[in-house]
Amino acid sequence: MTKPTQTLYLAYLNTRSDLDELDIKHQKKNQFFGAEFTFTVIGSSHYIKSEELGFHELLSCKPINEDLVKTLPLDVGIEQTVKHETEDFTVKTVVRGEPLDQFPDPETFDIAYRFGPDAYTTINCLSNNTYETYHTYPEHDLALYTKNRFTAPSNSRNEAHRTGTTEQMAVRQP
Repeated sequence: MTKPTQTLYLAYLNTRSDLDELDIKHQKKNQFFGAEFTFTVIGSSHYIKSEELGFHELLSCKPINEDLVKTLPLDVGIEQTVKHETEDFTVKTVVRGEPLDQFPDPETFDIAYRFGPDAYTTINCLSNNTYETYHTYPEHDLALYTKNRFTAPSNSRNEAHRTGTTEQMAVRQP
């Protein structure tokens, strides 16, 4: 019997992850924040990227071999904020550990993958600059929630493009 996962690892990678090495469960491309994004549920959590923006977010229950990795305990009640900045954008990620019974119906998400009874990874675009994810862990009675909000610096040459109206996945209100 394998020991239950105790920790998640969050990294913003400098280069894209080798998708051949990831166990892709579900993937969807869409316009988000004025660029093409690929939202991917992987066997160990999620990978979200935009080649155009040089954005590569990996959340994994397996250790990530990168310099800047945020370790997230799988505990109800945790709340942490992670900020990643580049010349063209800032992404602020809020991470919260909620009781499993707070997990919404998976059918309400743009992407939902069921790993087993009460074990899901979901991704949902709330607006052109904000997406959320849930990662449920029934063995911990936990729904780990993340909310990522992108902003462009006021001096960014791409600000108008990034905040303009674009086609999105089904936008849902929180």
